[in-house]
Amino acid sequence: MIKRIKVGQNSLLNCWNEEAALDQGVKSLLYSSRDSAFAFLNKSSKYHQINKILSFLLVGCGFETIPSLLLVTVLFPVFSTGLLITGNINEGLKFGAIGLASGLLLLFQKQFFNYVRLMHQTVFTIHQRLRHISNLTESIDNLFYVLRNYKRIYKGLSLANNMSDFVVDPNSVSNNLHQLNDMLNRSLFEQENFGLFSHTGTVVAVYGYMQEAQDDYILPLEAVGEIDAYLSIVKVIKEHQAKKSNFCFVDFVEQQEPLINLKDAWNISIGSTQAKPFGIVLGGVNDPNNALLAGPISSGKSIAAKTIGSCILLGKTFGIAPAKSARMTLFDAICAGVSIKMDDDPGYSSFTNKSDRVLEMVDYIKKNPTKKIVAIMDEPYNAKIDESAEILTYDLGAKLATHSHVICVMASRHNKPTDLVEIGKWANYYLDISEDRPNDFERTFTLLPGKCEWWYNNAAKRNNYIKFID
Repeated sequence: MIKRIKVGQNSLLNCWNEEAALDQGVKSLLYSSRDSAFAFLNKSSKYHQINKILSFLLVGCGFETIPSLLLVTVLFPVFSTGLLITGNINEGLKFGAIGLASGLLLLFQKQFFNYVRLMHQTVFTIHQRLRHISNLTESIDNLFYVLRNYKRIYKGLSLANNMSDFVVDPNSVSNNLHQLNDMLNRSLFEQENFGLFSHTGTVVAVYGYMQEAQDDYILPLEAVGEIDAYLSIVKVIKEHQAKKSNFCFVDFVEQQEPLINLKDAWNISIGSTQAKPFGIVLGGVNDPNNALLAGPISSGKSIAAKTIGSCILLGKTFGIAPAKSARMTLFDAICAGVSIKMDDDPGYSSFTNKSDRVLEMVDYIKKNPTKKIVAIMDEPYNAKIDESAEILTYDLGAKLATHSHVICVMASRHNKPTDLVEIGKWANYYLDISEDRPNDFERTFTLLPGKCEWWYNNAAKRNNYIKFID
């Protein structure tokens, strides 16, 4: 039913696109002006059917074109010439005039034949579109009655009642829609093909009704959209059940302290087959609010930070997360400072861009002390001198530690920010780099708690790793 509704929805929306070529063709070929006093005729099937019959009477069947052409181009001239030769001039002129009139009639007939052919092609296209809309209307009816039999599901859908007036109580909808639904239920729209002798009047009239039915379709389509969203969510969860990287429904908890508790979370931009799931707990009563992802460059710190951010964002919007399990409070805002690009202004550096973004985030946090906020930061400062970036990053972390309504995940390659654990509210994490043989490194993308000591204390190994990365 949902698939039929989706197909019909595309046709429905196209009916209201006044710039579309088909709509322009309908207006010019079949309709009276929508602004004129005769616009009511656009919704009269009898009017359009009479129009079709009159067109055929003027045009003929079109099949006598060839014999008429033969008659005009060969028989009449020959016959007229013969009469002239025999000396009966009056008779010859009479038949010559008849030949000329027949030629003009043929030209007139050909033009009208092209008109009728174009009209038939246009009505054929409209019929195909209205067939999809007829299926849409029928599917909305069926979907509503199916859902109403499952009371728990029906009550859980906030927009399900939007379909009730459309389906159950036709008197509550506009008279225009009432007439439209009656016409769409006719057997004409069950036929896949539209023939030369099909009821053109009904097709064109229904299309006329469609032009005034936009408002009546809004509420039921909103309800279908909600249902489709839930079905898509369930489909994603079921598709990942047998994989090592899962999707889950988020368990939202109501408490004063912000909380993030993820098990086997993974980054959806990488894909479920290549992702390296990890777990992390931040906030609540017993755990630090903030996580510093520190250590080697190109180890996966940014990916881990974005993974946490995506879990929160998907949880807040769709109620699911790319994880085996996810438990969190419902956050009021997500502040992100990742992938900050350099401004086009040559006097506006990447460092300035990142600094301005940090100031905006800190200012927002200070002005909203009652909101639960998540801040995701990737190398918040990009100074040319590492010592400056270290100090600035540390000072930023110290400020954020004073805000209990905030959970911050910050990625940094610098050493000094790892000392934030001493002031509390911060925990160190790093992405593991294995070395089975000297100078043979492998990035495992496994998130581990603690500080990556060798990155800061073993200069030789750090330099070898940098060469390995380059």
